[in-house]
Amino acid sequence: MGNVLLESFCERKGTKIKNRFGVIGLGQYGNKIADLFASLKDDNDRPFYETVAINSFIGDFTHLKNIPQKRKIGLKGIEDGCGRNPELAKEALVNKKENQQLLFESFDHIKDSDVFLVAGGMGGGTATGIITMTIKALNRTINGPLIEERKRPKAIGAIITLPLASAPANEKRNALIALTELENLMNDKASNL
Repeated sequence: MGNVLLESFCERKGTKIKNRFGVIGLGQYGNKIADLFASLKDDNDRPFYETVAINSFIGDFTHLKNIPQKRKIGLKGIEDGCGRNPELAKEALVNKKENQQLLFESFDHIKDSDVFLVAGGMGGGTATGIITMTIKALNRTINGPLIEERKRPKAIGAIITLPLASAPANEKRNALIALTELENLMNDKASNL
């Protein structure tokens, strides 16, 4: 198939970007999306966008070519993955202070961004289980102080994929639960601090 050009501005010398995106990739799919963002570089070979990869299965990190090792964060206690069980990822984040600390430390890598994107595939384990918690924590950590100072909060978005029509029923059910959680987050005024 050959190489696919992600953004045409990457071919131009002296390209400047207006909005600096900070991308958190959750799980296998989200990690790949974050790695694609990390591959977009300026004339001095510096990434345009700050990225972080968070996963339960550390073996998925071996395929990432552009995210520095220190920004590849493996959740503790579930290093072998979640096996399409989002509850394992939720429990690992809620019940292990070490994982909560790793999540908050990951925000330090992207905190100077103008816009935040949290990427993940819905239907599996890691992203499906923690995408809503990650967005809430990011909002509190980054936007909480801005709102207290009466400054404009930064936008937080999500890049997600849905299971194929041919996917097993449990993957579709997992995705539906995660989408419902995201919808509730959008509609919950309290989530806006």
